[in-house]
Amino acid sequence: MAHVHGPVAQQPEERRAYVVGFMFSERLQTVLLIRKTKPAWQAGMLNGVGGKIEPDELPIDAMIREFEEETGLRYRSWLQFHRERFRNGTVVHFFSAASFEIDKARSTTEEEIAIVPADRLPASVIYNLHYLVPMARTLILESVDNLPLLDAA
Repeated sequence: MAHVHGPVAQQPEERRAYVVGFMFSERLQTVLLIRKTKPAWQAGMLNGVGGKIEPDELPIDAMIREFEEETGLRYRSWLQFHRERFRNGTVVHFFSAASFEIDKARSTTEEEIAIVPADRLPASVIYNLHYLVPMARTLILESVDNLPLLDAA
């Protein structure tokens, strides 16, 4: 059974659809990215972790699967914060998460993992990360700010 997370409705995708996730350190100071080897237009650049959504797979399930396949970490608490549809019909679902386990991530593919400052992204990031990473970080900050306080009395 798939879980629905975040403000964007989860439905199986039929077109070319992808997921991209940004995992932040517990204090949101750093973000985990990967140095892409493919597709050709992304080769050598840093992007979030992700990949293609399989037929009849929900975006959240694809995010969990792709992150585990690429980093060795199974993380289930992703929040979807954005979706982009491109002119060619491709849809990309963007997710955000924070974890104290970010340093345990290990590349399981030929793509190198990079943990970089979240507020000072290197020049080698994919162009849209300059607005997506701050959006992802803001979602987590707002989610934490809206958690109910428990009365210790």
